[in-house]
Amino acid sequence: MGKDEEVVVVTGGCGFVGQHVIKHLLIQEMFPVKEVRVFDLSSQFCCINELKVKDCHTPVKHICGDITQLNDISRACRGATMVIHTAGKVDVTACPNVEALNLVNLTGTKNVVKACIDNCINILVFTSTVDVVIGEEPIINGTESTLWIPSSHHFGPYAHTKSEAEKVILQANNHILPNDKELKTCALRISPVYGEGDPNFSKQLKSAKKQGKMMRISNESSKLQHIYAGNVGYAHVLAANALRNPVCPTGQAYFITDDTPVSSLNAFLHPFLENLGVKTYSYTIPYWFLYLLAFITELAAWVTKPLKIFRPIFTRRVVQFINSVVYFNSNLAKLELGYKPLYTYEESLNKSLVYYRRYVSSP
Repeated sequence: MGKDEEVVVVTGGCGFVGQHVIKHLLIQEMFPVKEVRVFDLSSQFCCINELKVKDCHTPVKHICGDITQLNDISRACRGATMVIHTAGKVDVTACPNVEALNLVNLTGTKNVVKACIDNCINILVFTSTVDVVIGEEPIINGTESTLWIPSSHHFGPYAHTKSEAEKVILQANNHILPNDKELKTCALRISPVYGEGDPNFSKQLKSAKKQGKMMRISNESSKLQHIYAGNVGYAHVLAANALRNPVCPTGQAYFITDDTPVSSLNAFLHPFLENLGVKTYSYTIPYWFLYLLAFITELAAWVTKPLKIFRPIFTRRVVQFINSVVYFNSNLAKLELGYKPLYTYEESLNKSLVYYRRYVSSP
């Protein structure tokens, strides 16, 4: 291995955020990369068309494995120098699988840290979420110094397991490795993400395109934050590079934002819907009706829980969130990591639309 060349393991590399991290590892010029290892449950690495890097000379190796199995992640980390840990389980349904959330998000993260220590890997970046600080109060321009972990997480077991996993990552900072180097860690708290490969908004847009119209379900006074996946991927690579610098602060969690306007969910979706030729209804469904409908949906889910046939994501928590005020600033990341969005909002919008147009027209 050449001087300072990195061998990077990306856990969850076949996932939405993971693919954007890999793309930006391959196109960045901050540090030399000898090899990128894609560690994922998927049997093969299939990158979506919009994220493929042309004329790339950096080897990309796929390793099939499970982060809940220490032997799997330890094998993937053998000979590596850096880990970007994006793998995780998201479950904010009416009946979340708490056991699976704990196993993947918490035990899996502990395994990643153990694999880094055992293999003398001294750089570890973790994909966290803003959900770790969202409780029941509005958040206006939230910062790392003004927000604390709430006693009760708005998104329940999912947010709790991500919060506990974040603690594991940050507490591992400065751990002395067998080669006498120190493990350096940080966590990036990410807002809801859109862009190429998005598994969430893409489904809503496809359904709306099929129906020809979309309901308005959020109050216009609500303020929510979203971020383009390309800026998320870039931020991870930037954070990894910052940890290579001996004078950079470490063991810190950072909010990562970009220039996507803070707005209601309706306003956020509008440019996508407009470009796809989908109209929105002129009236907004009343909050009380949405809340009641979500309650009935949750009740049906709990009644049928033993059958495991109905796990709706439309819950009272979701109704509350999309009608709330929750947004952050990334000044600390700018100060300590040198972060600023790589893509403008216009660029983010255009890149995302290429993918969404293809997705909604697919069978």
